[in-house]
Amino acid sequence: MSISNRIILFSFLLIGLVIFSCNDEKSNYQSVNQSAIEYQIDSIVKPFISDSLIAGTVVGVAHKGEVKLIKSYGFSDLNKKNSLEKNAVFPIASVSKTFTAIAIMQLVEKGQINLDDNIEKFIDFDTKGNVITVRELLNHTSGIKDYTESDIPSKLQKIGYSSENLLQLLEEKEFDFKPGEAMDYNNSGYYLLAIIIEKVSGLSYQQFLNDNIFQPVSMTSTANCYSLTGNLIVNGYNLSREGNLNAAEVLDFQMATGAGSICSTVEDLLNWQIAFHKSNELLEKNSYNTMITANKLQNGGFTKYGLGIEINQYNGNEVFSHNGVIEGYLSDMRYFPESDLIIVTLINTLGKIKPMNVSNTIADYFIQNKNVAKSYDGNIEELSGSYIGLVMGIKIQMSVFEENGKLFIESRGNKFQIQFIGQNMWLAEDGYTYTFIENKMQVNDPKVSIIFNKEE
Repeated sequence: MSISNRIILFSFLLIGLVIFSCNDEKSNYQSVNQSAIEYQIDSIVKPFISDSLIAGTVVGVAHKGEVKLIKSYGFSDLNKKNSLEKNAVFPIASVSKTFTAIAIMQLVEKGQINLDDNIEKFIDFDTKGNVITVRELLNHTSGIKDYTESDIPSKLQKIGYSSENLLQLLEEKEFDFKPGEAMDYNNSGYYLLAIIIEKVSGLSYQQFLNDNIFQPVSMTSTANCYSLTGNLIVNGYNLSREGNLNAAEVLDFQMATGAGSICSTVEDLLNWQIAFHKSNELLEKNSYNTMITANKLQNGGFTKYGLGIEINQYNGNEVFSHNGVIEGYLSDMRYFPESDLIIVTLINTLGKIKPMNVSNTIADYFIQNKNVAKSYDGNIEELSGSYIGLVMGIKIQMSVFEENGKLFIESRGNKFQIQFIGQNMWLAEDGYTYTFIENKMQVNDPKVSIIFNKEE
């Protein structure tokens, strides 16, 4: 994902929705005809296949702790026209981070790690005089350079990948900000967390997850992608600007250990989510609550990220989620606690269709749409102006202005409206929030929390 895309409005494809009448509340699954649910998902997904927007997808729904539906669409191999099976194995990219966070919390429960431990207690890494805690790696507030947003991958292609080489190159990079001052999504932190898991447990990252997460919840088709052999992983594709589906390049998943190295199936992910959110099979309740609690920055502002979990809202409903993006693959898992609803969507195509949108559109059938917009009694013009902030060390300017009684933001040629939802906070259509306090604007998304200062 490019730097600019982290703070500007994404243009999402609008997804058609077939509405079915239901007299009872949407959260009551027993009032829902399962064949109607399947028909609804068909109406959402099948046009993507017929229009060649994606090669294939597998979608799963669990409600009140029970798997209700798993269905596959499209192809695992476009050349051979092999149908995609519902037990297909996908790289899940950054959804892996939630597994890494659970593993760290398990070690915390055993007393082997404290979340506020200095990471230098476990790994030899030059922090340039900064104190970085385990917690700050987990919630993306360490300030360490994200290696995936640098020249490190290209350098590793020349000198060869090893953990030592990656860490050495990472140590050479300047910090994007002081630890705890801001939040910016960071794969480097989770790579370091995987090393900490190995150092503390004495096991490989793969073995620790297998013994403490995969096996206990019967995730029989889940492993680190680099440990899988043959053609076990479904083919991935990229949608070109011209509208062609081209085979994606095979990635070196070892470089993504801890951050995005796991492969899994929809069934395994549903079982994992049920165990994680609905039981104490993996974590004690206190540890779980710590993971789903939003982080507080040094400036007093809150992010939309806990420990390996994105904390957001959809149509006024709380959502605990994570998604993943790599070449050829997209993944999304989300839990709606008020409706006790879990949806997992895996797509073997990187392109226009976002699995989050597919999941949310399915969720529309189960959850109530709570209108969160409120009337703003203050002076909108006082919020208007030019705001400057640093994203990964790069200066970004945002213009806030009033137009026909509505508040808009423009940045890098993208203009979008924001709506007031209370407590100095405004919401954009893509889920970003903008909080205005005095002459500052805090921009929040599950993957970024940056303070922008108003220019005089």
